Amino acid sequence: MEKENEWIEKKVKCGNCDNGKVEAYVEWIPGKRCRISVICTVCDGDGEHSIWIPKFCQVPNCMNETKSRCSGHYCHGNGWVCETHWVEWQMGWHDPCCVTCFDEIGWSGN
Repeated sequence: MEKENEWIEKKVKCGNCDNGKVEAYVEWIPGKRCRISVICTVCDGDGEHSIWIPKFCQVPNCMNETKSRCSGHYCHGNGWVCETHWVEWQMGWHDPCCVTCFDEIGWSGN
């Protein structure tokens, strides 16, 4: 099976807006008060948008489905890994990452 070619669509929260709105302001019209909201152009006001992610973990020889994306520098592929290859240490000196990046960074966080 060609696991590199299988991608799925996933809905994620839009990071560009707050529930579909970018900003709101009050405009005074004689005799009326109007609240005007500016709709986000990234998600078209939905508050979430679709992204394409690999279906399977990008660590070699792993066929588990993806869970999280690592933003490190040592990841395989695009950094999408399964729950098994995801490390969430709450030590304070580094963000959660994939096991490949964690092995390179180590416990010290450097």
